[in-house]
Amino acid sequence: MLFNTSTLFTLLSAVAALVLASSKTHTKPEKNNGLQVIRGERLMIFSGELHPFRLPVPGLWIDVFQEIKSMGFSGGSFYVDWSLVEGSPGHVITEGFFDAAGQNGLYLIARTGPHINAETTAGGIPGWATKESRYSI
Repeated sequence: MLFNTSTLFTLLSAVAALVLASSKTHTKPEKNNGLQVIRGERLMIFSGELHPFRLPVPGLWIDVFQEIKSMGFSGGSFYVDWSLVEGSPGHVITEGFFDAAGQNGLYLIARTGPHINAETTAGGIPGWATKESRYSI
């Protein structure tokens, strides 16, 4: 499927709305002459990749974000592993991850699924979702 520039920007803006700025306030990106603008400033995000579910303890997130920042990146992209974020219906866990990025002044770009194709069980789709009739998986 091919997208025109306007459609592609709309899709990217929807994902970029999940970007967390360094000030702990959520900021919605804007479009200005085809450029990404956040808080009135043109921004090019140079992003490293981080899979938070691959680290043995959440306490390492700060260290990894410090390393990403020290390599000159301005952000990090990450898979949203639905099975870890919402292990049971309605119980969502995100504590600490966004704060760790904000403490290092990094933007985050969410790479959503539901299937994340990251060598995870069921591609990150939680077991409870495969059993519910409203989901056709």
